[in-house]
Amino acid sequence: MNKNKQESVAAAAEKALTDRRFDWLRTSRNRVLLAIATIIVVALVPAAYAVNSVVGLLAILATFGMYLLLRLAVRSIADLPDEYLDERQVSIRDDAYRAAFLWFAGLVVVMVSALLLLFMFRSTNGVLTLSLTWETLFGWVWVVIAASMCMPSIVLALRDREVPE
Repeated sequence: MNKNKQESVAAAAEKALTDRRFDWLRTSRNRVLLAIATIIVVALVPAAYAVNSVVGLLAILATFGMYLLLRLAVRSIADLPDEYLDERQVSIRDDAYRAAFLWFAGLVVVMVSALLLLFMFRSTNGVLTLSLTWETLFGWVWVVIAASMCMPSIVLALRDREVPE
């Protein structure tokens, strides 16, 4: 990593770990509410795209907003390199990534299983015709992208009683 980028990452890490302006967001209750709200917003993206592309785009923007708030709530610990965290924070972050991977894998299994069940119950003579529009596909792709992006911070927000400092 070049020196300018390393300095900017160090400054961002220092700010994330010491900034007190968002302590109201870091209470256990607010982090849980924020995590649940993020999950709901991500889950609604396909429905928003079913309405039309503009509503879908607004849902994606809301998802990014929720993700940024969630990062503030957990002090970006899920996203910081090891050298800016202490051993306890690294351990908490690593555990969160492991759990996030398992949750994400579970989400993918549920999505694939739902597709298979849909095929089983809606097919006639082994033929299933699904109408897949660009908006529908885009909505589901964004669910996968947003879930993979948000999951580590969601796990941190739901697991820890206190925000690791």
